[in-house]
Amino acid sequence: MSGKEKNGKRDAEKFIIRMPPGMRDRIKFVAKANHRSMNAEIIARLSSSLDQTYLIESFGDSGRKHEILTPDEKEMLALFRSMSKKKREAMLSLLSILAK
Repeated sequence: MSGKEKNGKRDAEKFIIRMPPGMRDRIKFVAKANHRSMNAEIIARLSSSLDQTYLIESFGDSGRKHEILTPDEKEMLALFRSMSKKKREAMLSLLSILAK
């Protein structure tokens, strides 16, 4: 069915994974405790994990690289970006002094 569920009402990408022994039973248990299907439990947990850390791309002399930011770093970056240019420059100056 190339990405569509049997009823054709929703589009969904399918991805088959191999789980270590016992993991399927663990997922089934927590899904039941959370009143969700196993699929919904897996999606909720993946979404939560991906929301906690996200990728940013930076381009330097060595080419493309990815860095994962922690939630604290993500919050600091958001606050930094919300500052005026003058405040950002002052913050960078202060951080460079504190880093010494």
